[in-house]
Amino acid sequence: MQLQHLLVVIDPRHQAQPALERACWLAGLSGARLELLVCEYHGDLRATLTFDHEALEAIRERSLQQRTAWLEDIATPLRLQGLDVQCHVRWGHPLAETILEQVRISRPDLLLTSAHHHGLLRRLLLNNHCWQLIRHCPVPLWLVGHGSWNAQRMAAALDPTHSADKPAALDHQLIRLCGELQRQLGLEPHYAHS
Repeated sequence: MQLQHLLVVIDPRHQAQPALERACWLAGLSGARLELLVCEYHGDLRATLTFDHEALEAIRERSLQQRTAWLEDIATPLRLQGLDVQCHVRWGHPLAETILEQVRISRPDLLLTSAHHHGLLRRLLLNNHCWQLIRHCPVPLWLVGHGSWNAQRMAAALDPTHSADKPAALDHQLIRLCGELQRQLGLEPHYAHS
C-alpha cells in the first residue's frame, strides 16, 4: 500500500493538532497529498418550528464559510512548504458519521485524527467519535496522541479472531500498511490484540 492520500480530521476546539503534525511528517516523507477535514455542527441551529428555515440555512452557510477560511489559513503555510493540501468543511452530526461519510467519498489510504481523553462513562457507552471510528472506519485509522513522539515505533490493533464481526480484510490491510510504513519511514511495527 502506497501512502498517496491522507485524510486528516482537524478539531477546531483545540489549538494543538497532533494529527495534522503527524500527517505533514508522513506527507513530507511519502509525497502523499493531504485532505484536511473540519466537521461543523451547532445544535442550536437545528431546524425547528420556531425558527425560519431560510434564516437558519443562511447562518449555517456563514458558519461553513468562516470555518473554510480558517482551514485555508491553516493550509496556506503547508502549501508553501510544498505539500499538496485540499480543504473540506462538512456540516453534520454525529461527528463520527460525518467523518465516515467523507472517508467513503474521498477513499483515503489512511485516516488520521487526534485522540482526546474521555471520561470513564463516555468510554463505557462508546459515544465519542474515536471509539466509533475504531469500530466502523473502513480504512486504516491512526489515532494520534498529544505529546512528543520519537518516530521509531507504531502499533496496530488487530482482531485475529474477528470476535467483533470485523472483516478480516481490514487486519490484512493494517499489516500491509505497517509494512509499508516500516519500509518508507523506518518505523518498527508492533501488533496488539486484546
